[in-house]
Amino acid sequence: MKKFKNFLNRIFEKYKSFDKKKRVYIISILAVILVMLWAFISAGVITSNFNRAQLKNKENEQKVDAIGIIITETKEETKYFEIYGETGHYSNDHSIATLNNVIGNFYKDNEVSMSFQSSKGTYDENSGVITLFDNTYIVLKDGISLKTDKLTWSGSDKETIADGHVIIKKGDELISTAEKCIIGAGYDKFKITGKIIGIGVIASDLVIESRTQVFSDNEHKIKLNGDVKVKLDNLTVQSDSADVTVRRNNKLDTATFYNKPFAVEINGNKKREVKSNILQVSLINKIVRAEGETQSVITEGNTPIIIINADTQEYDTNSSVMVATGSVTMKYKDIDTYSDKAVIIADEKGGVKKIDLFGNARVKQEQNESEGHHFVYNAITDEMSVEGNTKTIAISEDGKKLTIHSDYQQYQKKQNSYIGSGHVKIWYEDYFAQGPKVSVFPDPKTNKPNLVYFVGRSKIVQQEKDIIADKIRMTMNPKDFTAEGNVRTIIHNIDTKDGEL
Repeated sequence: MKKFKNFLNRIFEKYKSFDKKKRVYIISILAVILVMLWAFISAGVITSNFNRAQLKNKENEQKVDAIGIIITETKEETKYFEIYGETGHYSNDHSIATLNNVIGNFYKDNEVSMSFQSSKGTYDENSGVITLFDNTYIVLKDGISLKTDKLTWSGSDKETIADGHVIIKKGDELISTAEKCIIGAGYDKFKITGKIIGIGVIASDLVIESRTQVFSDNEHKIKLNGDVKVKLDNLTVQSDSADVTVRRNNKLDTATFYNKPFAVEINGNKKREVKSNILQVSLINKIVRAEGETQSVITEGNTPIIIINADTQEYDTNSSVMVATGSVTMKYKDIDTYSDKAVIIADEKGGVKKIDLFGNARVKQEQNESEGHHFVYNAITDEMSVEGNTKTIAISEDGKKLTIHSDYQQYQKKQNSYIGSGHVKIWYEDYFAQGPKVSVFPDPKTNKPNLVYFVGRSKIVQQEKDIIADKIRMTMNPKDFTAEGNVRTIIHNIDTKDGEL
């Protein structure tokens, strides 16, 4: 102690020998030293528990344990990220920080574009890579949230990778699950890969699977590539690529499939298949629209019961109504049809209930053919009607044609009978008959058209004779006719002159 006092006395004597200017300099230096010492002590208080511990293990590493670590990156007044760990430690060279109970933000144009929290994270100062582990939760600025096992951020100009048990939501609605998700550098789109399943709650379950999925917030679309499969209730659509539009209320709207997609709907033992160049599915209204070289097939078991080809086809899965337009051809059992438009209504079991044909419509069944503006076929009663400049050609037992023209016709398949009304005209060999209404019945033995029965004031013409009556009955085999009720006969071109001897 005595030596220390002597040391202080010598310093004081020396100080007194300095001039006034030097004394000011010494006081200033001492003040700076005291401020720095106070700052160091304060820092120790703020960090609370900051202890350097020498760890002796295989590699003789050293780490720094800390409570409350904040790391940020800002360059040229542009902020890129900030990360806070409740507890953590540094590596021996201070190049890697390991943080626990992590929260933070990633920035774009000095605005928060993605926020995160995680049970654990690391920051590598040399590479600038931030890695988050365990129960990692991310929120993008557009309301999309993402959960994953691991997140790797490698820089503001690079993609951010989410890996392991990825779950993606927008609001409360689940968009997709996947093994891996790649978030674009601008944080405005993402691509998901691996085993992908997307589920949207739209009053029913929607499942989307593909090798990759890219979400673009600017385009409001999810782009799907590779083995795309979308399931909506009992409807499944497959293709090589597709995209799904997203409404502003975050609802998935329409899925468009490319490169020869096909859709399958299964209802019991009935299956409906639709093929086309492009196929659209409204995920809200559950309407399937096929465009370009479209074909629909309904099978019962392994047997096709109806095949429809058209330029476009639209199928409403709610009402089970199919509308085909443009060069429509259809084969239903033993019936072939051709028209500008067709409407097919299915029953609750997926079978055909009703068929409507519109515009230049033709129907062929075995050897019989009909045409008109509008056909209606009732599959339950097996009856067909046609209106608008109708024409039917029926083949009789001997193979000869019976041609029927009228405004309206009705055909009953079970009885193989026809009913025609409105300006009815019939041709058979040298017979021509006309009247307001006609019925055509088959021969009971051959089931071929044989009996023609006109009701109402009618006329039959044979060669030079016109027979007019209230009823006319005509048969093809044997060829004959009878007229009843106010019968009147007109014979044309009678030669009344005597012949020359």
